Amino acid sequence: MTKNVKFNKKTIFKTTTALTSLIGAVLLFNQTANAAPTTSAGTMAVTTSVGAVCSVTATELAFGAFANSGSVANSSTGGIISTNCSTALVHTLKVTESSVSGAYTMITGDGVAAEKKITFRLYTAANATGTQLSENVAFATATGSAESANVATIFGQIAASQSGKEAGSYTKSIALSVTYGS
Repeated sequence: MTKNVKFNKKTIFKTTTALTSLIGAVLLFNQTANAAPTTSAGTMAVTTSVGAVCSVTATELAFGAFANSGSVANSSTGGIISTNCSTALVHTLKVTESSVSGAYTMITGDGVAAEKKITFRLYTAANATGTQLSENVAFATATGSAESANVATIFGQIAASQSGKEAGSYTKSIALSVTYGS
């Protein structure tokens, strides 16, 4: 029986040692889990840049119904030219569409035959008054306000001696440019 007691004491010692280690680990873990969190602070830079920018838009320049009688026809409304440029940005507007001696041609259909073409000119004022516009002629200078602003109005006049035109809708797209910066 003495042998069993020694064995039992040995077993009890090992079990006690294991339990003590286990309880120590639990207590250590519990202390680490309950420890106050540490906070570090830093900063983040937030940046942007605003470049000089301009855009140009225009409303339609309308002639209305063309009489097809060979007489001069002035546009019924002018095309309003607007720019949207960065604040305080000085800019200049130009017609950049190529012309033939200052004349432009609207077409209908394929626009090949003469009866499918109507020529016209552009001006800075109604009834062909003001400056006649053609490619690279500056017609307005403005200063940006960071919002869309009406800068100029362009008018048109269909030249005389144009009759016998084919029925249809005649169109022409006119290229404009806005120059800004240095």
